[in-house]
Amino acid sequence: MEIKNPAVFAVVKKAVDKADLYGLLKDGCASDEFDGESNWIADAIVAQSIKTPEVLADYICRLMNRQFDLSEKPSDWADTAKEIIAGLASSGLL
Repeated sequence: MEIKNPAVFAVVKKAVDKADLYGLLKDGCASDEFDGESNWIADAIVAQSIKTPEVLADYICRLMNRQFDLSEKPSDWADTAKEIIAGLASSGLL
């Protein structure tokens, strides 16, 4: 997997792994379980100039629902999106 935006990816990965909403990491899955999704999120943040938690939560929700065949709501990803946006802002990446 090619990581085009490593600094953004690092912020996203940390927040997505911390959320571990499905308990996969807690249940022993590999630490790279969400790396593909984190990379797609990072690429979308850059390509689409996503700057608000609301837009980001919607994107993350659609991606995770598609990847894991779920039907979550953007509000399920609101805290993670806020953490990502805050992390990017504090790192000067927004």
